[in-house]
Amino acid sequence: MKERILRNKWSIGIGILVFIVCILILKINPSKLADYSGFLSNSISFSSLTTAVFMATFVFIPLLDIGLLKEMSTNKKFTERILIVITLFFSVSILSLLMSILIKESSTTILASILLSLLISILSSAIAESIEILKIVFILNWNKKGTS
Repeated sequence: MKERILRNKWSIGIGILVFIVCILILKINPSKLADYSGFLSNSISFSSLTTAVFMATFVFIPLLDIGLLKEMSTNKKFTERILIVITLFFSVSILSLLMSILIKESSTTILASILLSLLISILSSAIAESIEILKIVFILNWNKKGTS
């Protein structure tokens, strides 16, 4: 468990930092957003699309098992990263959906502020972890072309 947390410390740190900034510094709430319903709609769309894309990447994991992933025996770690990203983006979709139903645009409650900050922090963590996955894929692709 400690290894997983250490391996994903970048995205966890980004999420915690964004949450703290949203809650304490920006004091964000739905009434401060110019287009709250549009933001939630775009969050649902983006998260659903990226969830589908990352689910489709499971098809390619056996292909990546050759080369650098096999040498480093990191295919399970790579699969774990993809599962984490899928879970984060799926959480953003569900949270956005619940917020669009339960929290009004004019809301200034602490619960609305916490949920909106949580939504933004989970989204930023998911994007950070997605960047890590893309970095791994590009490094693998680069090393594979370099050896051919």
